[in-house]
Amino acid sequence: MITAGSISEAESLSSNNQVDLIILDLMLPDGSGLDFCRAIKSDKEKKSIPVIILTAKADEVDRVVGFELGADDYVTKPFSVRELVLRAKAVMKRGVNSEEDSNKDFETFKFGDLELDLESHQAIY
Repeated sequence: MITAGSISEAESLSSNNQVDLIILDLMLPDGSGLDFCRAIKSDKEKKSIPVIILTAKADEVDRVVGFELGADDYVTKPFSVRELVLRAKAVMKRGVNSEEDSNKDFETFKFGDLELDLESHQAIY
């Protein structure tokens, strides 16, 4: 897992690393996450990367704009980690394009120091 605290850092990391899923906040210190979502979804090489927007912006207009810009899902804060993991799993399954990808194990997720094992129902920190 790779984390970024700004759009510029996310742009750099997404250019230099293979990215399978982006969980994106809209309120970043150097701009709007919507601009980053728009850039990812208009980039020929990156547009297939699933994007889940995770934000405090819960208004309908914010959700609609997020989806119009290509977000695959939209989760508002506060949120359930379990629900986020299940949404990520569902988005990743929808995005499976190759036999190699379909064999990936999506039963374990890492978020920084937190590891979630869906098969054993354990969270390790």
